[in-house]
Amino acid sequence: MVYRCGKCGKVVENLQERGTLRCPFCGHKMIFKDRPKVVKKVKAR
Repeated sequence: MVYRCGKCGKVVENLQERGTLRCPFCGHKMIFKDRPKVVKKVKAR
């Protein structure tokens, strides 16, 4: 799973395997999951 730091913006991979929820570069706690670039189409009623 790929995550992005909320403070420095660097990409962090395999965060769950490390057992920590902090950015390894700056130590910030706000980590966001990167969303896929695929657009989901929904049919309107």
